[in-house]
Amino acid sequence: VSGGPLFSIIVPLYHTPVSTFQEMVDSVKAQLYSKWELILINSTPGDRELSEAAMHLDDPRVNVITLEENLGIADNTNVGIDAAQGDYIAFFDHDDLLDKLALFRYAQAIASKPETDVLYCDEDFLTEAGDFINPHFKPEFNIDLLRCHNYVTHLLVVRAGLAKGIRLRSEFDGAQDYDLVLRLAELTDKFVHIPEVLYHWRMSDSSTA
Repeated sequence: VSGGPLFSIIVPLYHTPVSTFQEMVDSVKAQLYSKWELILINSTPGDRELSEAAMHLDDPRVNVITLEENLGIADNTNVGIDAAQGDYIAFFDHDDLLDKLALFRYAQAIASKPETDVLYCDEDFLTEAGDFINPHFKPEFNIDLLRCHNYVTHLLVVRAGLAKGIRLRSEFDGAQDYDLVLRLAELTDKFVHIPEVLYHWRMSDSSTA
C-alpha cells in the first residue's frame, strides 16, 4: 500500500518476560507493511533484564520511553499516545502477537475507506504450549452489542487525532480499552471490522484479562 498511513503501535511494558517481549517485538518487525513506529513504555525500570532487552533493540522505528514509576495501565499508555507521530494509533498488549499481515490489511482498509476512524480485526488465543485456539470471529460494528460487552478488543487502531483528543482514563484501569471504545462510539460511527484472524492473544496466569 504505497503512500499509506504511519501506524504508531503503543505497548506498555510491565515486568514482561524477556522471551515474551522478544516474540512480541519480532511480530511487529515481521510486518509485511513496514510503515510503523513501535513505542515501548517501560514502567518497570527496575526490571534490569527487560530494560536491557528494550534498550538493545536496534531498529530506528522503535522508541523506548522509560518511566520513573508505574502510572497504571491507562496513564502509561497515555504517555505513548502523547509521543505518537503516526496517522493512526494501535493499542497492542506486551505479551501478544500480530500476524504478519495485520498492518497491511489495516492499511488496505484505510486506503479503500479514507474516512475510517476506528479499526479492529478477528483474533484467537495463544496457549503457553504455542497453539492457536478458540478464534473469535467478530461482527461488523454493532453499537447495541458493544454496549453489552467489549467484543472489539484487539487489534484496536484509532485515528491519531481522536485518540489524542480523548486519551485513556485511569479510573477505568483494567477496562480502559472498553471505556475508550464506548467513548469513541459516541464520537464516530466510522468503524471498520477486518474479518481475518490477525491478532493472537496470549493466555497466561499473569494476564489481567
